Amino acid sequence: MMMEFLDWSQWTAWHWFVLALVLGVAEILLPATVIIWFALGAGLTSLVMVVLPEMSILTQSFVFSVASLAGLLVGRRLLTRDKGPASSLNQGVRSLVGKQALVSEAIRNGRGAVRIGDTRWAASGPDLEEGTKVRIVAARSSVVEVEAL
Repeated sequence: MMMEFLDWSQWTAWHWFVLALVLGVAEILLPATVIIWFALGAGLTSLVMVVLPEMSILTQSFVFSVASLAGLLVGRRLLTRDKGPASSLNQGVRSLVGKQALVSEAIRNGRGAVRIGDTRWAASGPDLEEGTKVRIVAARSSVVEVEAL
């Protein structure tokens, strides 16, 4: 029975369907997002085999290959397309660069503080009075460098 299943020349729509299910389960169990495109290719080949059951194994392999490759290319494009401005997730203090803030403690001799949202940050920059609007131009550790707007 197992040898008949592995005889490529005798594959039917059911064989491709089972392969699609096995690959789909493998995609769920493995962290890749690659196997799914081969599962979809096998599923499409199964559907084509329902319509054209007398396809040769060469034609079946061609349909599977083209469908899988097309899925890989489209999937890669969908998963890597630009999703707008870069996420600040896991960027730490670097995500503050470019944001505006208010000086909450006058900057004297290059040292002071700014308020960004509900957080107070140590700041460095030119001497500025409390309440001055500033832009963050650099950030390192827990100190932001600012310039007046």
